[in-house]
Amino acid sequence: MEIITDEPQKPKSGRDQRNKGAKMDPSLWIIVPMENPSDKWKITDGNKNVADMFDTKDDALQFKKWLEWSVITGHGNSQSESNIALKYVAKAGGQVAKKFTKPDFSVHDGKDRNSIYEDHRIFSATNAQLALYVHPKFGKKDQIVIKALSGEHGSKPTTRGRCYCVGLEVDPKGETKFYLAKETDHPTTPRMEGQRKIAFVGKLPDLNDKTFGMRVNHYVDKNGNTIGELDVDLSVLDTPIDQLEEAPNKWQNGFTFLDDGKWHKGTNQITENSGVTYGGDKLGFYVRMDEVGKGDCQCNFCQAVEIEPPN
Repeated sequence: MEIITDEPQKPKSGRDQRNKGAKMDPSLWIIVPMENPSDKWKITDGNKNVADMFDTKDDALQFKKWLEWSVITGHGNSQSESNIALKYVAKAGGQVAKKFTKPDFSVHDGKDRNSIYEDHRIFSATNAQLALYVHPKFGKKDQIVIKALSGEHGSKPTTRGRCYCVGLEVDPKGETKFYLAKETDHPTTPRMEGQRKIAFVGKLPDLNDKTFGMRVNHYVDKNGNTIGELDVDLSVLDTPIDQLEEAPNKWQNGFTFLDDGKWHKGTNQITENSGVTYGGDKLGFYVRMDEVGKGDCQCNFCQAVEIEPPN
């Protein structure tokens, strides 16, 4: 999907009604005449008004274009302390992580590993935005993933490690590709390429030894499905991460997935943090990358915020 990075012009007429509880999903928005006054136009999600009191239909169309830009790029919602824009509205009084570890180096099964955690290991929101900017240098082909809805790994019961592994596969000698797997029982982690709905247009650039953003939103919708969305920011690839004074927030949708519990046998749907379900630490923010050496990963603007599901 092509992202408009320059802000469209807003019309002179119209009244913003987003604080009235309309759904911030552009695919639901329609433009219709108002009943009172009958000479005005409005944008609705089919139930509640997103905006109203437009003098002309063209003004409503122009505002819709501006609001789509606002939602897609994240400029329209408040920002957490990390300065990464929220794609969806933060839950009032919801969980917000305040402190994160630096990349923690270890060796597992002969592989170098870097891991990044929410420092207190208590973030456990079912509906959340998890994001960061990162600069990893891979020695061999492997993945950088955000482990959504994860509990602790390596302890019994092994079901504590159940999670969605959402991210990228980086090959220093080849391509960078989108990656989705589901850890069904630690360490069993089957790939789920067939469950991705790719939205990104074109080919991903080589992301090895580059700076980029990853933003995952996961939530349970009104039908009980677990939905995940991965966005990437590729606007600062050659900028040292310590030179970023704030998050660029030029996000592009990479892919989405929907787990209705029917993916295949043995991959039961995850509808809450596995640390809540099975006990132990709650790794609601856990970023993992193997084949990245000690000192070969930097990160910034880490974020974990509980959100209101968009539908």
